[in-house]
Amino acid sequence: MSDPRSGREILSGVSFRIAAGEALAIVGPNGAGKTSLLRALVRDWKPRHGRIWIEGKAVDELDERALSRQIGYLPQRFRLFGGSIAQNICRFDSIEAKAVIAAARDAGVHDEIILMPDGYETRVGARGMILSTGQEQRIALAKALYRDPLLVVLDEPGSSLDNNGRDALAAAITRLKARRAVVVVASNNVSIVANCDKVLLLNQGKVAVYGDRDEVMRDGMPVRTGELSRR
Repeated sequence: MSDPRSGREILSGVSFRIAAGEALAIVGPNGAGKTSLLRALVRDWKPRHGRIWIEGKAVDELDERALSRQIGYLPQRFRLFGGSIAQNICRFDSIEAKAVIAAARDAGVHDEIILMPDGYETRVGARGMILSTGQEQRIALAKALYRDPLLVVLDEPGSSLDNNGRDALAAAITRLKARRAVVVVASNNVSIVANCDKVLLLNQGKVAVYGDRDEVMRDGMPVRTGELSRR
């Protein structure tokens, strides 16, 4: 896959399969292609060769509405838009209150939202209430979890979270697997990787290691790269 701006090849020969109810951790050094791979999964970038399939359907053949219902995405660089918390979680579609609250609970942010001045109607983003980066990230996570998508893609989801936030994230991944969703998470955080079933180590845009988490971690390959952290 090439960078659409520069034309430079970023990923080459990347292939893997994930079953329903499994979580895959993508690890590797900075610049290895982790974010680029996730952007391809959510059709933000289009591969020059190969295809991505969800339940027998090619991602590039899904229309935008079908795609938004089947894929939840938390980008590394997230932001909330001007509007209410509920509007941000439901992606500015018609608000389904029960689904909004369920997503917020799964993201571990419901208890904080209900303490805000107007609860889920509290305005955020442009000229809205100022939130901590951790609160913003958990609301963005709730947006990714809204209405139980089949595939949930998370890019460095623990980067702005405290211990409570990371515990909520681990619980969310566990719940997603229990309801047979597929989770793909880019993170070098050991506690997040420990909640995944498989590990894919990227290095210079190619798959260096791919396999069951316990086997990969036992072999110590990602640890020897010096990239996994325990923060």
